[in-house]
This record gives sequence, C-alpha cells and structure tokens, in this order.
Amino acid sequence: MKSFMPSNLPGVGIVVAGLLVLALLGVGAARMRAQVPARPDLAAQAKAALAQLSGTIIVRGLSEPVEVLRDTWGIPHIYAKSTADLFFAQGYVVAQDRMWQLEMWRRNGEGRLAEVLGPEYVTRDRFARLLTRSTTRRDAGSSRRSPRGSTRRSKKQSTSGKYRWSSRRWDSSRSRPGPRRPS
Repeated sequence: MKSFMPSNLPGVGIVVAGLLVLALLGVGAARMRAQVPARPDLAAQAKAALAQLSGTIIVRGLSEPVEVLRDTWGIPHIYAKSTADLFFAQGYVVAQDRMWQLEMWRRNGEGRLAEVLGPEYVTRDRFARLLTRSTTRRDAGSSRRSPRGSTRRSKKQSTSGKYRWSSRRWDSSRSRPGPRRPS
C-alpha cells in the first residue's frame, strides 16, 4: 500500500493528527462556553427580594384602596375601609417582610429543615415528623374546633394576601419554590 506522506517527513502525520485534536477541543470548548449560563447579578436579586417601602402597588383582591404607612422603625401601619381589605393587606405586608421566616417555620413544622440547612438537621426533622404523625393520629378521632365566623374570614383574607405577594414574587423569578406538603 502506498503512503500519501512523503517519506522524508515522517513527523507530519503526527503534527496533522495533533492539529486535528486541538481543533476538535477548541470547538468543544466554544460549545461549552456558549452553554454556560451567565452569572446572576446577585445585587439585583437581593434588591428585588426586599419589600417595597414606598410608591404604589396594584394588587388584585382588594375591594378598596389600602394605605400602608411605615414608621421610623419600619413597622407597617395599615389603613383600610373594610376588615377584609385590612387583613388582606396585613397578610401581604407580612409576606413581603417575613417570607423567609414563614418558610422556615413551615419547614420546621413539616420536618424539612435539613433540605436547606444541611444534614445536621436530619435528627431534628425526624423528631418533628414523629410529633406531626402522633398529633395527627391523636386528633383524627377528636372533633377539633376550627375558627368560625369573622375569625375564619380574617384568617382567610390574611392568607390570601400572603399568597398574592408570593405569586407576584415567584412570577418574576427564574426559580420557583418546592412543592408544598400538608403540615
């Protein structure tokens, strides 16, 4: 069989093979660079997570405008024409100010802290789940009283306000919270 390479240049084949490998590596690296997502702007994300303290927010779920004024210490004072709007706004403001705390309380009650805080919380989560199971079994046979009347409506409005803020927050974000499990 006849070789296409001149016999006086035996290293040319190795050089050509080396150049071919480098070209393929370069194409692969360029593809990988194109697929790497851009670094998130952490300062913008942190600022977006803060509560809006001034201006106007238009929120579905209110029947009349509500005014939220914050004092020198940042404590919200809510003024509304109806009790339903008052509790809706209260839920919205609580979620705006304390969603992280509410989320941690929920995880604590469900025994799911280790998911976000690490394996050192697994023992604590097991204990919380044990308590939840035993409480559920004990309460299954009893007729636990649920709130009635105006208390029930107030809690429902407050919860609606929290969900409204939460839905606005996650609609504008790239990531969504994990699935909610009943506690």
